[in-house]
Amino acid sequence: MCVLLSSCDTGVSFNGQVVDKTTHQPISGVRINVKDRDTTFSYSSGNYRYNRMMYGMFGDVDILLEKEGYKAKHLNLSAGIHHLRMR
Repeated sequence: MCVLLSSCDTGVSFNGQVVDKTTHQPISGVRINVKDRDTTFSYSSGNYRYNRMMYGMFGDVDILLEKEGYKAKHLNLSAGIHHLRMR
């Protein structure tokens, strides 16, 4: 008997800064939703850091940025984005 086990677990790690597209000022408290599975927030400096194992996931990382007073923004992080700009 031969049993093949495979896993689609992926380490997801990214960091950077969220800034206002017009003023270029950092935005704190931006909700960063990762693949509809997990959430983190930008710090008072606008910086964010995410580093977690995502079980049963593979491929690109889709995120949604949300903050009251700003237009929500969907992004795909396969391009290596470091500064997220919001309107």
